[in-house]
Amino acid sequence: MPAQTPTPSATTGWQAVLWDFDGTLADTEPAWWAAEIDMMHGWGAEWTLADAESLVGQSIRYTAGQMIERAGRDDDPDVVADQLVDHMVDRIRNGQITWIPGARELVAELAAAGVRQALVSSSYRRMLDAALVHFEGDPFGAIVAGDEVERVKPDPLPYTQAAAALGVDPTAALVFEDSPTGVAAATASGAVVYVVGHHPMPEKFRRLSSFEGLGVADLEELHRAGSQ
Repeated sequence: MPAQTPTPSATTGWQAVLWDFDGTLADTEPAWWAAEIDMMHGWGAEWTLADAESLVGQSIRYTAGQMIERAGRDDDPDVVADQLVDHMVDRIRNGQITWIPGARELVAELAAAGVRQALVSSSYRRMLDAALVHFEGDPFGAIVAGDEVERVKPDPLPYTQAAAALGVDPTAALVFEDSPTGVAAATASGAVVYVVGHHPMPEKFRRLSSFEGLGVADLEELHRAGSQ
């Protein structure tokens, strides 16, 4: 997929926006938690909401491995991970997930302004492909999925790979993330990170309370203020 024409900011120098998916663009976490709990209960094992929340941002395969270990089973983690992903794909295709307010609108405005964007997620590619039909046009110049990268978050590779695919340096990218794992990955890549969502995070990170009403000019102002 060809990269979009770069449009570096004249005032702050950022050239791209890299988006996490789960919990950042879409409120998929409750659906993930429900799938995990249902599967574990089907195995006759205990799995609480706290267990599920503790794994936010981890790879799907890692989560599957933790579930198998807790249940005392010997299932293949890849098979269990695929079953969890199948559940999510069905929900996305059927419109059973909630989009984070203002997020898709910001994606559209950035695309209209010619800003390069990438989707960087620990979720599998077929799940992201199911989500892309809910976006107008082709706003993402690169997609890095959890089953298509050698190392997943919190390793910085997904973000450095996405930036390279867009033809920008990671330090010229803004990242929107919601989980400690994702924030660690984005920070290690050298990108400027904005934390969204409700997960606890050290105060040193820049936070966004909402995407609603947020536009390109607002990002310029936020980035300029944070750079001072």
